[in-house]
Amino acid sequence: MKWLIKEERGAALVVVLIAFVVVSILGFALLNISGAETRFAEHQKDKTQAYYIAHSGADAVATYIIKNPDGLSDSAHKAKVDAIIAANSDVTSLSGGTFTVDVEAIGTTGIRVNSTGTFDGVTQNVSVNILKRGLFENAIYAHKNLVLWSGAKVYGGDVQYGESYSEANNADIVNGDAISGKLDYPENEFPALSWYTSVVDSDLNIGNGASISIDAQSDTIYLEKEYDRINISNHGEMIITIPAGVVKRIVVDEMVVDGTLTINGEGKLLLYVRNSVYFKGIINSQAEKLIVFVGDYDLATSTGHKGYCELKTGNALFNGYIIGIYAEIDITSNLIYKGAIIAESVKVASNAGLYFDKDLAATIIPSEIYLPNLGYKFESWSD
Repeated sequence: MKWLIKEERGAALVVVLIAFVVVSILGFALLNISGAETRFAEHQKDKTQAYYIAHSGADAVATYIIKNPDGLSDSAHKAKVDAIIAANSDVTSLSGGTFTVDVEAIGTTGIRVNSTGTFDGVTQNVSVNILKRGLFENAIYAHKNLVLWSGAKVYGGDVQYGESYSEANNADIVNGDAISGKLDYPENEFPALSWYTSVVDSDLNIGNGASISIDAQSDTIYLEKEYDRINISNHGEMIITIPAGVVKRIVVDEMVVDGTLTINGEGKLLLYVRNSVYFKGIINSQAEKLIVFVGDYDLATSTGHKGYCELKTGNALFNGYIIGIYAEIDITSNLIYKGAIIAESVKVASNAGLYFDKDLAATIIPSEIYLPNLGYKFESWSD
């Protein structure tokens, strides 16, 4: 009997030892797991901190470039990139860590800012692309009020408004959205008096089936001058041929197109209207060949005209781009509009349709039509 008790005590001791070993192993394993989880959590914390440091560095450099665009010609763009690379190659301290930034050009239209953040030995990389702002990036931009009403349609692009937007009575934006937010654009800079090659004419009337054909290369009568009024009416037609790479200008106080304005060739016509313009007939050209500036208002001195543009007749056709920073634009009555609009207030109604081609709009470079460049904009982020 004593022998059996001793055996049982020995077996119990073995069980206890085995249990102790198992518990020790489990405890050690749990300790390792807990330590690993702690180390992982610390690593993730450091990784997150490094990411935000890198993001902050990229954002700071990109924001500086956007707010200080300087020159944006191809050569100036490259020079700016080179200067930023030289200025931001050193390690910069931030929030207990550091970041380094390098900058590279994206063709002649953009900049990529690459930033590496480091925190407690952990690194993260972040990049942001910024691109040159185009002049016409929306089908319509209204600095204040935009109204789409009574069957009006906008095709192929977004509309943007600064203060209010109204869409009603079967109006629609096809393949685009309505976006809230104000944008900055330069005021309409009308040519100075020294620019004119001839005296200001009072009126130019083309009507009763008459036609005037103007060759921009040889013309010394009709282009590069200012008029009080231009009136194309009663089946009259003005035909202007402008070769590629050539930009011609006309300044007029008031204008009515109730006939046809045709622009041939690959060049551009810049039409500056100080006060009001009424398009009731046909603008026959590729849209990017005609840019209409409406209004000569000077905000600093509160002088000049804010401008008014009306496209209002049944079955008319307008091909061109309109810029009226302080102007009111009114489009109605089945008109087909190909181009884009920048204005203070815009109304499109009565089954009018506006067709926007973003690729064509991108070919209109501000500096080529005597406007300052618009700087850069944020495009996309990547890790």
